Amino acid sequence: MKDIFKIKPATIDDVQLILSFIKELAEYEKLAHEVVATEDILKETLFGDKAYAEVIILSSTYMEKHAPIQGDWIKQQQQWLNKNPHSKIIQIKSGHFIQLQHPELVCDQLQQLVRLVVQ
Repeated sequence: MKDIFKIKPATIDDVQLILSFIKELAEYEKLAHEVVATEDILKETLFGDKAYAEVIILSSTYMEKHAPIQGDWIKQQQQWLNKNPHSKIIQIKSGHFIQLQHPELVCDQLQQLVRLVVQ
């Protein structure tokens, strides 16, 4: 069965997932004590009358059918990537804002992903 990738704007139904991503990243960065976000805060700031940010969710049918990966954040990423034969890890000197520091790289990788998906 061919893996199907989905790119979609997040909806209010995704708030729990978004919050789990925030908490997992904070835990990895050893900043869990700094997290003040709650589901209610995310609902208001992402989907309220004045949205302060947009969230895009990328998923695949293969990953949706398998149990969540376990371990620390880096190992989770590697486990997830290893489950998809088209995955790759790109290493570049950058901070958390790679989209600002290297927008050409991010755009290139998204274009490659879209080309792969539409094949």
